[in-house]
Amino acid sequence: MSSSFEQELATQVAAYDGPHSRAIRLSPSVYACVVGLLNEPGTPQRLRLKLFAVMGYFVLAEDLYPESVHGAEGFIDDVMLALTVMSEVGQENGRSVLEQYWKSDVSELAACLDDYLPAMIEDRYDLYERVMEYMGF
Repeated sequence: MSSSFEQELATQVAAYDGPHSRAIRLSPSVYACVVGLLNEPGTPQRLRLKLFAVMGYFVLAEDLYPESVHGAEGFIDDVMLALTVMSEVGQENGRSVLEQYWKSDVSELAACLDDYLPAMIEDRYDLYERVMEYMGF
């Protein structure tokens, strides 16, 4: 079952066709995975705290690259942050735990972590650094 936030997020990103569009259009699945991992018994407390921070950043209206200014592209910072923490969870607990909570095709999860995240970081390294510093990660 999708949350109302996921549904609103899906509406906001559905037609986006700009830079890193595939990753940004997958943001509802990224968010759902973060929320699911919060309830995963095997998630270590230090990563659970990061997941809560990611969830809060996703819903923060005026973050470092706000959607109110940049439209759907404004989710790029949210997605980079979430995928970074999801990657940490996957490295520690195995990717199969991420797959349990991923709502899109599993091949898209692999693409997000292996292809889209590195490409976004390379393209927007300045923003990535600012977000990681802002979050204290």
